[in-house]
Amino acid sequence: MLTRIISNLKSRRHLALIIGLCALSLGVNSINLFGFPSYREDEGTYVAQAWSVVNLGQLAPYTYWYDHAPAGWLILALWHVLTGGFFIAGLAVNSGRIFMVVLQVIATLLVYVIAWRTTGRRAAAFISAVLFSLTPLAIISHRRVLLDNIMVVWFLASVYFLTKTPKIRNFIFSAVAFAIAVLTKEPALFFLPPLVYLAWRACDKTSRHFVFVIWLSIIFLAVSIYPLLAMLKGEFFPSGTWLGGQEPHVSLIEAVAFQASREGGFLLSSDSTFQFALKNTWIVYGGIPLSLAVVAVFISLIRPANYWQRGFSLLSLSYVLFILKGEILDWYIIPLIATSALNLSGLYLTVLNWGRRLKIRERWTEFGFVTSFVAIIIYSLAGQAHIFTVDQTSNQRQAVEWIRQHLGRESVALIDNYPFVDLNPSLGKDITEANIHYYWKADTDPQITHGVLNDDWQTIDYLLITPAIKRTLDITDLDLVETAYDNSFVVKRFANTDLSLLDYPVDIREVNNRDGTLSTSWRYYRDRFILPEGRVVDPTAGSETTSEGQSYALLRSVWENDRATFDQVLAWTESALSNPETGLFAWRYGQSAPGGWGVLDPASASDADEDVALALLFASRRWGDDSYAKRAQQLLADIWDQEVVEIDGRLHLLAGTQARRGDGYLVNPSYFAPAHYRIFAEADTQHNWYRLAADSYRIIRELENLPTGGQMTNLLPNWVVVDKNGAYRPLSPGRSSPSDQYGYDSFRLMWRLALDYVWFDAEEAKNYLGEVFPFFRDEWNRHGKIYAVYSTAGVNQVPYDDISTYAGAMSIFSVIDPDLAIELYAKSFWSEYQRGYWGDGDNYYNQNWGWFATALYARDLPNLWQNPDGKGSLARTEGRRDDLAGKKTAPGGPGLSFKLESDSH
Repeated sequence: MLTRIISNLKSRRHLALIIGLCALSLGVNSINLFGFPSYREDEGTYVAQAWSVVNLGQLAPYTYWYDHAPAGWLILALWHVLTGGFFIAGLAVNSGRIFMVVLQVIATLLVYVIAWRTTGRRAAAFISAVLFSLTPLAIISHRRVLLDNIMVVWFLASVYFLTKTPKIRNFIFSAVAFAIAVLTKEPALFFLPPLVYLAWRACDKTSRHFVFVIWLSIIFLAVSIYPLLAMLKGEFFPSGTWLGGQEPHVSLIEAVAFQASREGGFLLSSDSTFQFALKNTWIVYGGIPLSLAVVAVFISLIRPANYWQRGFSLLSLSYVLFILKGEILDWYIIPLIATSALNLSGLYLTVLNWGRRLKIRERWTEFGFVTSFVAIIIYSLAGQAHIFTVDQTSNQRQAVEWIRQHLGRESVALIDNYPFVDLNPSLGKDITEANIHYYWKADTDPQITHGVLNDDWQTIDYLLITPAIKRTLDITDLDLVETAYDNSFVVKRFANTDLSLLDYPVDIREVNNRDGTLSTSWRYYRDRFILPEGRVVDPTAGSETTSEGQSYALLRSVWENDRATFDQVLAWTESALSNPETGLFAWRYGQSAPGGWGVLDPASASDADEDVALALLFASRRWGDDSYAKRAQQLLADIWDQEVVEIDGRLHLLAGTQARRGDGYLVNPSYFAPAHYRIFAEADTQHNWYRLAADSYRIIRELENLPTGGQMTNLLPNWVVVDKNGAYRPLSPGRSSPSDQYGYDSFRLMWRLALDYVWFDAEEAKNYLGEVFPFFRDEWNRHGKIYAVYSTAGVNQVPYDDISTYAGAMSIFSVIDPDLAIELYAKSFWSEYQRGYWGDGDNYYNQNWGWFATALYARDLPNLWQNPDGKGSLARTEGRRDDLAGKKTAPGGPGLSFKLESDSH
């Protein structure tokens, strides 16, 4: 009686231990489940395929190309059917993560029972289960919606049935479970040789051959369903072969060959995928527990406590062969976490044996081992406690919501696949009807490449870019996606900064295509402000015209490759504004009397003259017409003769032909254009334009030292006067923008200097922009805006901001702090853009400088003199890695492709 009571008490304590362990596993793995780690595209892929099974009755929303056998997402689909659908916890991926936690608890229980049965020790089972479920590496790996996690449960179930009494039904269950593991993810086949050994040893000797043959046959027959499916669909053999036929189609053989050929670089090479996973994930989150598991594997191989321990060691080593075969993703270690946990139970038995030899009481050995191990786990969790607190996915969720709110129904977007279901909730069987697509399919699935995108990157409007995609683009040839990326710019960045080392920024990038912001706003501007005869009007100034406006139209039209408009504007400018006495352009044209229109002021404005000259030179190269260059050369000669003077050993660009002011000259610093002058020097070798560029920087340095009456901001005034001795003073107020302030003129200097840096890497430009940067950064951070006008001491003079003057700050930020430029663009440009114009659609000045600022920010102001086709001078590759192995080429066939960051496409 007493024996039975004690036995019952032990059983209850054992049950309580198991329940407590499973509850602990459930609780720990559920903390911050939706916040860490970041969502990855494989998670979205498998959820999308499960969604396709439930809603479309097909294995994948795109062409199913046998990337993996479908059992995994069929099980995932069943989970969603039983639990109320895909959106029970926010993003569809979250529902999948809940399922992963459920599976993890089941797997923990299986690890515990297997270890207990093969060692007879609860302590051994306990530490095995803890290693499997409560190490940081295990937690972050088991949370993600991955086929590996589903496969491991079925693999462990197969081993579990082998540990039971050697009855035929248990071997049948084991075989079926292992077959499902293989049909979930094929690399489970690497477990087969050691599993054959364990199955053979587990069989009763009296019926070993019979039972073993049944076990092996069931596995073979069940796994054969997969290739049989491919054969029945005519997709087993490659297209273009005698057995595969000539019709293009996917092929199981090609898929297997492709998966087997994926390379990750030499194992010991610093840029191999193995080293990347080891350094960035396995060591960081595995640490001491992972090292202990490795030791356990080899001890179990060399001095196994029983055949089970040898088998567990062989399981680990066999799967290592799969990992070492080629490309490695960090979650490939998931099955090894399970087998290593089982090996740990063998290490426990070995330590007990060592204790016996040293004549240490078994209880003390057991206590010391278990407490030491638990201490290691607690230490590891404490060192990586951020996995329970850091929200690494809120920005990913925000990006999805932003797309829902801001992208029109007709906008075509390529995305990281994690929110595919969330952004395509009403998708039908015809994938070509969707406008939001997994970026990988753009280059690898003909349905998308040709059926949706017409093999043209300009049909892509937006990109949702994650760090994973950037790394992929650096090593893989995806022509459409790469071209779209290189012709795009960030309109919104979602970044978490609570732990910068773990930040996983998500960018929404607009593709600068023919329907993008720059092209659309140009068409709006052309229709709204340019009259049929080629005159640019300012509606807010009585439809007057300035040479400045004409020059802006010429620059924009040549950058937009709009020759018809260019010629139209140029013809009117030369006929109506050209001053025969100077060869330059009158700066102001308007209504002089009722019904009479003509030049109101014949004086020139040198900024317009030099911009027209640059536009002409660009036109000559872009359209291959030397007549433009000849006109530019004559204009440059006139500019030099009448608008450039030497004062006190320095060349000065004057404000225009009527710049005399007493004993000095009127100078507008925002007219200084060193980048222009470097191009002029090549087109006009008769004049020393290089010297003018250098002297312009010398003058800027002098003007920085003008007294401000306040803090040193390095801001330059709108206008200055230089006397005959080379001394400078601000012009007395009197113009529309006070001349002694930084405002609607001065900001343009920042843009012109930014061009010099972008085109010619001019350090002088970067140095000056770096000096004024702190003022603008502090204003932005302090007020959330930058005022339109400041005194040169940095005191705001007006209560408002403005699109045009933001162009100055944008130029500075784009060169000095691109991240701040992204923030400024999102808040002050994107938010003001109304499908063709910024803010007030009648504000001619803002429409020009909104465009110039956006084009500079988007890196789409190419130096057409050096790059007539507009390509290659401003490659946008910020943030993309260039330190990995050489690029891989995505093979042909629908969806058949290589990728570093994904295991399935």
